[in-house]
Amino acid sequence: APARSHRPLRAAPMTWVPFGGKTSSIWEHTFTPLHLGIILAVSGNLLIACSLALQKWVHMAFEREDEEPRLAARARTLFPVALLGLMLGEVGNFAAFGLASPTVVSPLGAVAVIANAAIAFLVLKERFYLRNLLGIVVTVLGSVVVVLNAPPAVEDLSLTSFKTLVTAPPSLIYFAVVGAGILLLWLSEPKFGHRYLLLNVGLCSLLGSITVLSSSAISHFITHLGEDPSVLRSPIPYLLLPVLVSTAVLQLKHLNLAQKHFDSSAVVPVYYLSFT
Repeated sequence: APARSHRPLRAAPMTWVPFGGKTSSIWEHTFTPLHLGIILAVSGNLLIACSLALQKWVHMAFEREDEEPRLAARARTLFPVALLGLMLGEVGNFAAFGLASPTVVSPLGAVAVIANAAIAFLVLKERFYLRNLLGIVVTVLGSVVVVLNAPPAVEDLSLTSFKTLVTAPPSLIYFAVVGAGILLLWLSEPKFGHRYLLLNVGLCSLLGSITVLSSSAISHFITHLGEDPSVLRSPIPYLLLPVLVSTAVLQLKHLNLAQKHFDSSAVVPVYYLSFT
């Protein structure tokens, strides 16, 4: 009989698959950048829901205060905490856009809708009707359908392809429509913003579409920096960065105004649906 080998069996190494790499291992099928992007998006949206509830609580406390002079809501200790939470949540979404398709990341905002509904009922003591429950169910089902049928993420978004896509006729038409919508809502907001929820929320959603475009492109450029160092010498990322920051700040401003005038249980679902 042939001699039996006594060498110990060694398991195949389980290493992280680098972005754009060719390494094949068990992690390639169990934990990919897509999964990390989903985790970041879910965590970010949970933090956003908690921060929006805290922001609404601060506004409610401000309205109940009778002493003069009143302290502005943003001067309270908890308001900067809520603002910081919103920013950190958006950072999580920003990172997620670099790891997964925006069509996957955006619908995951349903997590914020569910968490916000629970917090609004339990903490803010807002009323919860059967139609709220039905709306949450339909929202979640719609999000599942969108995620399951989402197109694959763009893997080879080079500077050249980005310029080609952004300057294509459909993109230019889209930017023109979004710009006109932002201008119209911005002019109407001072007079009607306290009466119509969709004014401030619509501004957030239209601005958010530009934020997603900028953050997704920048995240992709950063992720693939090792493959294409010329990104650092191109003006495109440096032009997208102020667009990203300004639209994100304006979103926070108008979302705060919406939270000030309307219930949190109404603001968050409408914002999520219009944004998605």
